Amino acid sequence: MEMPSTPRKLGIWQRAIEMSRATPESRNRYVDSLRAVAILCVIFGH
Repeated sequence: MEMPSTPRKLGIWQRAIEMSRATPESRNRYVDSLRAVAILCVIFGH
């Protein structure tokens, strides 16, 4: 009897690396990092 295939569980860093590889090269990573910093400022600033 075969076991059903389960989705592999990835850690947060492995998932981030996979998402990074799937992102087009034309994407501006500097702007993405500014967005992330802005979101963190809003979260911790309230």
